[in-house]
Order: sequence, then C-alpha cells, then structure tokens
Amino acid sequence: MHYRNKWYADLGEAPLLFALGIHGQYLFVDRQNQLVVVMMSSQANPLDAELISLTMTAVSHFREIFALS
Repeated sequence: MHYRNKWYADLGEAPLLFALGIHGQYLFVDRQNQLVVVMMSSQANPLDAELISLTMTAVSHFREIFALS
C-alpha cells in the first residue's frame, strides 16, 4: 500500500486507487475493470475502523461482481 497526495494505492494483483475522507467519504478507482465507486455519508465519528473495514470488504465484492472478463 502506498500513499501520496491524499490517495492510497494498492498496487498488488488487482490494483486499486482510493481516497478516504472523514465521516465516511470514499472514492475508489479500479482502472483495470473500468469501475468507480463513490460513497458519501455523514458518519457520527470522523474515522471508524470497523466501518472502514466493512466498506473495503463491500468494494472488494463489487469489484468481483463487476469485473471485466
């Protein structure tokens, strides 16, 4: 995992770029599958590790479902 200019980059087997804001704001970019996922919310806590984990899991499932062959 790399971080630069407010973007995280997972350059592993299935590359993913994502931005993480406070209170549940996310932007995920999967260039390989031409998929963008945006999540806007107003969570009570600025950062919630459990909800971040759940969001990352959900995005992983979306990527599997919408993967280009």
